[in-house]
Amino acid sequence: MTPADYVESMRLEAGRRLAEDISIPLKKIATDFGFNDDVAFRRSFARRFGTSPASYRRSFGT
Repeated sequence: MTPADYVESMRLEAGRRLAEDISIPLKKIATDFGFNDDVAFRRSFARRFGTSPASYRRSFGT
């Protein structure tokens, strides 16, 4: 794993945990964890977890 892959992995894991909290907008999560915008976050999230952040939130959101 390259250093860049590791950093992205850690950012996505943190974003995944916050995505379960439906009171936090996905755009805020994306920017708080260093993604340029929510589109970049969605693409990376789907590549890593096989689903979109919104779908993940619908399944696991509280």
